[in-house]
Amino acid sequence: MRFLAQKIEIVPVDSIKPFPGNPRRSDTGMIRASLDENGMFAPVIVQRSSGHILHGNHTWESVKDLGSKDIAVAFVDVDDAAARKIVAAANRTSDLSTYDDQALYDLLAQISEGDGGLAGTGYEQGDLMHLEQLLAPAMDLDDAIGAAGDDAVPQESDLWPELKFRVPPHARDGFLQLTTDADDDTDTARFLDLLRKAGWDETAGV
Repeated sequence: MRFLAQKIEIVPVDSIKPFPGNPRRSDTGMIRASLDENGMFAPVIVQRSSGHILHGNHTWESVKDLGSKDIAVAFVDVDDAAARKIVAAANRTSDLSTYDDQALYDLLAQISEGDGGLAGTGYEQGDLMHLEQLLAPAMDLDDAIGAAGDDAVPQESDLWPELKFRVPPHARDGFLQLTTDADDDTDTARFLDLLRKAGWDETAGV
């Protein structure tokens, strides 16, 4: 295995430039919040011969937006063909990453108890609540009635099937963006809203 980046350098932010045709889109507001809270903890990767950013284009944009004159960089000496592969690989490997939900919940719960809470992590308290709901064991109808009390009347929703699945973070963000018209902020309401927008006939099969 080759080690391309040998050291981190601090260079003028305007001495490097975005990779032409970079297909990645990102939430620079979230990146700015992280930089503001946590500082710049990783350098951007830059092709030395061209000054093109191969990894960290939106970090560079966010650093500029925050008014910094300098940026941390790791230069790599690669030709243009290798540079294109690095851009594609950096984006794709991020897309294919998944989470251990329990480990993520434990991490966020620990962070939320500290000073500043979840600021600068890209997560909000609602995300922690969603994870808690996802990890909670599903109740059967008898358990649900027992938890509510002897006089409880079972609801139709108590019999609904439960769906649980993992998606990449950007897909979850897209799900939330597409379901802002939901009746409430629960995953159930958002999922039904998405189905309606996709043309689902809600009366079919009823």
